Amino acid sequence: MKKGSGETSMTREEYLTIRKDLVGEKGRSSDRYDKTIITISGGALFLSMAFLERITQRSSYSHTEWLIGGWICLAVALLTSLISHLTSQCAIQKLINYVDKSYECPQCNKPFQSFSRRLTSFLNITSLVAVIVGVSLIIFFVCNQL
Repeated sequence: MKKGSGETSMTREEYLTIRKDLVGEKGRSSDRYDKTIITISGGALFLSMAFLERITQRSSYSHTEWLIGGWICLAVALLTSLISHLTSQCAIQKLINYVDKSYECPQCNKPFQSFSRRLTSFLNITSLVAVIVGVSLIIFFVCNQL
């Protein structure tokens, strides 16, 4: 990209390369992260339920609030991960539109800002924290039952 006095212009090749990369990224956006969060959350939910059903075989448990809190946190992680995927797609589409406009009219170029991008980051952090807290609460519950 050529940079001059506050103005950004790009050649057609640069534009096509950047746009191709962004479109490719839209298809891959946060897939690995989302899959990891979903796998951990779903796996922890499943394992905690299996623990209750098969391992302890008790009629009553102590500190069930830890278990319920853990389940709620894992459900929050799953939901925020799903919403994060959608906001990520939206943010990348806005960035693609920005690159298109920058190519078509370099002098009209304004700094790129995206609420979707900030929201996606917030949701990703929230899902990570929710998984950590949820798994920790379930571990505390399980240890207390042994």
